[in-house]
Amino acid sequence: MRSSAPSPSTASARTEPPRNALTIDVEDWRQIVHRAVTGETIPPSPAVVAQTHVILDLLAARDVRATFFVLGTVAERYPELVRRIQGAGHEIASHGLSHIPVHRQTPTEFRTETRRAKEVLESITGDPVHGYRAAEFSITQRSLWALDVLAELGFRYDSSIFPISARRYGIRDAPRHPHWMPLSDGGGIREYPLATIERAGRRWPVAGGGYFRLLPYRVTRGAIGAINTDGDPAVVYLHPYEFSQSVLQIERRRLPVRARARLLRYSTVHNLARERLATRFQRLLHDFEFVPLKELMDEDS
Repeated sequence: MRSSAPSPSTASARTEPPRNALTIDVEDWRQIVHRAVTGETIPPSPAVVAQTHVILDLLAARDVRATFFVLGTVAERYPELVRRIQGAGHEIASHGLSHIPVHRQTPTEFRTETRRAKEVLESITGDPVHGYRAAEFSITQRSLWALDVLAELGFRYDSSIFPISARRYGIRDAPRHPHWMPLSDGGGIREYPLATIERAGRRWPVAGGGYFRLLPYRVTRGAIGAINTDGDPAVVYLHPYEFSQSVLQIERRRLPVRARARLLRYSTVHNLARERLATRFQRLLHDFEFVPLKELMDEDS
């Protein structure tokens, strides 16, 4: 893996616990799952707007700002949602255009999609987009070339690498802390990996998505505390659909049998423990300090 020793972080010099980064991957569950089970593309539904509003209201109640990685197709269809996120003081970053994993694209396809997604967001907000997160954390060992493309397009940081060994994503030996990734042209890009801890000789994912919903909250709290004790910020991620007020489902009758089986798996996993997420999320906002990723990046510069 291309990497280098991390540059000295201002976080390590603080006497107070590091501030953490709260990130929201703004994508529509029905759109993403329909593509995953059928291979067909459908536009995002209004559900993503309502679900994101729930998060915005919870954050406003605690006066917390976050980074929202917005999918390009969502921004194209619902530009007013992007404006509301921006108007509430949150950072707008890119989640790509169509949620195709990076390693399923050629460099040319990735460059074209990512440029378009960035331009869409910047045309809506009038501000430069500094951050990127790949669909399904798909910057892996075989797609590290994407970091060169991101820097070429003007991104200042990436938050796509999960420093674990998993079936669909992850780089097992990637640094667990924020670090500088050197690029082929001699430059570099800042990397903010997703939160993990090391226990019993293994790395374990914490503080995001299903890990946040399914693990006991005391585990999440202890893990973030341990990361902060080491002098690092924890990068936490969630999705709007996890705050859905109704069961996540897609009409199954017209799907092929194999697609139905995949849909059942997605539906089962993504519906687990959603009913307690809002309460758990509020506890998280009370127990730790969170800021947008760009703010951490500016401190590290």
